[in-house]
Amino acid sequence: MSLLKKLLKDKDITSLLRGLSAGFLVKISALGIGFGVQIVLARTLGVEEYGIYVYVMTFVITLVKISMLGSDVGAVRFIPKYQVEEKFSAVKGFIFRSTQVILLLSVLAATGLVGYMFWDYGSSAHPIFLCFLFTLVLVPLRAVVNYMGAVLRAFGKVVIALGPITVFIPGILGLVVSIFYFLDQPLSARNALFIQVGACIVVLVVLLISVWRTVPGHIKSTVPTYENKVWLLTCIPFGLNLFFVFLNQQLGILLLGSMADMTQVGIYNAANKIVGLIVFGQSVINLILAPKMSELYTKGDMKQLQKNIHFVTRLNVAVSSPIVLLLIFFGDYVLFLYGEEFTEAFVPLIILCSSYFVAILTGTAGWLLNMTGNQNTTIKIMSAALILNVILNFSLIPSYGTIGAAISAAVTSIFWNSSFYLFVWLKLRIRASIF
Repeated sequence: MSLLKKLLKDKDITSLLRGLSAGFLVKISALGIGFGVQIVLARTLGVEEYGIYVYVMTFVITLVKISMLGSDVGAVRFIPKYQVEEKFSAVKGFIFRSTQVILLLSVLAATGLVGYMFWDYGSSAHPIFLCFLFTLVLVPLRAVVNYMGAVLRAFGKVVIALGPITVFIPGILGLVVSIFYFLDQPLSARNALFIQVGACIVVLVVLLISVWRTVPGHIKSTVPTYENKVWLLTCIPFGLNLFFVFLNQQLGILLLGSMADMTQVGIYNAANKIVGLIVFGQSVINLILAPKMSELYTKGDMKQLQKNIHFVTRLNVAVSSPIVLLLIFFGDYVLFLYGEEFTEAFVPLIILCSSYFVAILTGTAGWLLNMTGNQNTTIKIMSAALILNVILNFSLIPSYGTIGAAISAAVTSIFWNSSFYLFVWLKLRIRASIF
């Protein structure tokens, strides 16, 4: 109790807690809606059609990550900087150039994916190929939606940025799917993807109007200038980091879809979504802590940085431990919410729980490397992790299916989080753990 009182008297810690409470309120609503939508989708579509939907959407988000090229991180970094420096033409130039690059890359990526899937399935009438046709629209839509959200965050409009993306899109999808569910009407993966397209169009319109109203008139009226080289050199490393993290987490789904069947994709995704609850608190805490880490490192205040890291890691463990215990003892009941067939994911769920808890113990290490100028180190670690992940998945999925995918994901996650912890200690002499 005395330790808690001492920590609460620390102005730095209390500032963090105020930020965390606001962040949790925003994120927890999105988490609840997203989790509920996944359950309604799984129950309405059935395990195989749900697997097809998940398979296609995982490709969509993967290509969106590639197409963004780190421009979302760049927007949050450059737009406020240029406004302080009164380089308003550079603000306009950054927004214009990023949008152009995102649109070009997303269209090329989606076209390439559809071409590959046509070759892979061998027929334009194959039901899964017909679902992949939606990526021609969904990839550019989601990429621009995500980027417009980043622009709004850069101008300080966090709620307006996050609300439509994290609440409206899943909310519209969940509402329409729920109508089909309660009317006991059949719904296919293609129908769900069509609804997703409609939801994205609605949100894109809302975000474009919000961006137009948010950007000051003096920026809109200026002639844009471009610092392409600076932007690329800054954005690409951050973009690669985010992409590698996402791909390592979703690789099992992508390879199960190509090496096994859509039923296993659906089952594995249920486990993957549920264990995401473990790191929910960590993701919010890290998001708010990241700027503070950078600030303290720049000031050279390593003592306060170490104190913050210890406090936040312990908070992560305190928040996440009950969820881990809940899933270990009652995970099969949680899976049953998706449908009876999904209880087969219990063993993968337990395997993934172990790796996610290790991530909690060392969870700030990756962010700490990125926020202290060591993003190239994280790229190397995540590249090695991706190679290990591919080797393990190709070795284990053919024989063990979803369990093989879970083992691959767990081993890889433990590898990269342990590596992050080690390099934080070697480079910064910071212990990114509870000890």
